[in-house]
Amino acid sequence: MRFVLYARTVYLLCGGRICKKVCEFFMKSKKTLLQFFLGCDIIHTCRKSRGGGIVDRRVQRTKKAIRSAFLTLMLEKDIDKITIKEIAERADVDRKTVYNYYTGVYDILGEVENELVASFEREAQGLIGASDPKEYFATLTRLINKDMELYELIMRSDNSTYVNKIVAFLRDWIETALNESGWLNPKKIAMTAEYVTGGIYCAYRHWFRSDRKKPLEEFSLELCELVMGGLPAYFFKG
Repeated sequence: MRFVLYARTVYLLCGGRICKKVCEFFMKSKKTLLQFFLGCDIIHTCRKSRGGGIVDRRVQRTKKAIRSAFLTLMLEKDIDKITIKEIAERADVDRKTVYNYYTGVYDILGEVENELVASFEREAQGLIGASDPKEYFATLTRLINKDMELYELIMRSDNSTYVNKIVAFLRDWIETALNESGWLNPKKIAMTAEYVTGGIYCAYRHWFRSDRKKPLEEFSLELCELVMGGLPAYFFKG
């Protein structure tokens, strides 16, 4: 019973995390981690976290603040000049807190990139077999609206790492759609995909860097008409 109470105390002092020091303690005291789990009700906590509980929400808020601070710094300087100390100060957390979730600056970069690509992949699955090009632009609009702040930082930044990853996925996405359409000469698909992707990316970047008086939904629809109808159809539209 005394051990259970001690385990609960250690768990709370560690902020609800099983840190290295806790593990070292159990190695020295020859106590099992199972006893620790029972002592701090870790099973209950994990269930609560999976269900969107307090612990999980707090972690997500902290990580979001860290990522936002990192992205803001990316607008100001090259990634090689960004330090964990600067990120912590911008996020208003301790350096140790940043290291609780990330091993370094490039680890944060990797997580943001992976989340972006994962979002694209999830949306792309729902477009398999779609015949209307407007569905693709509606999906892009939905993705941007879902995380407007993140995309704004990326589009306003000249950092090639983010841009290359997004453009590469977008190009593959368009190339797949063109292959599935069946109406374009297969020999021309690769070049067409490159051309269309470059135009789409530059157009959205222009929108992000403009005064944005035109709503994103309206802008996406016009861009779709330009891509599918070409310059003559776009310029001479009534």
